[in-house]
Amino acid sequence: MMNPEPIEYTLRSYPRFPRYWYYPKFRLATWHPTGVLTDAVADQIIEFIEMQEHDQDELFDRYTDFSGLTKVRLKVNHMFEIARRRRSAREPVNSAFFADQPVTLSIAKMYEGLMER
Repeated sequence: MMNPEPIEYTLRSYPRFPRYWYYPKFRLATWHPTGVLTDAVADQIIEFIEMQEHDQDELFDRYTDFSGLTKVRLKVNHMFEIARRRRSAREPVNSAFFADQPVTLSIAKMYEGLMER
């Protein structure tokens, strides 16, 4: 059965974090980066997730759509730092990545491996 409530009422966007949305009704945070993925951009999404973790009472899942990326300039060491930081979060949650290019698929698979506890 379709929900009669428009999605706009279940969506929160954040001007400080463009292309990041939180859907409280579904306990889902989404990120749709565009352009170049750098260490600084990755840090921005971590800041957004940690802000949400602080603000939300319940755990929530994450979805990242890499299809808008044109280049990746993320340092491997930075991936290790991000994974270490995220592994120390409250509790494990589900994360899904959409990757339509070999390089972004490699990043998603690497992150998956680094996040294994």
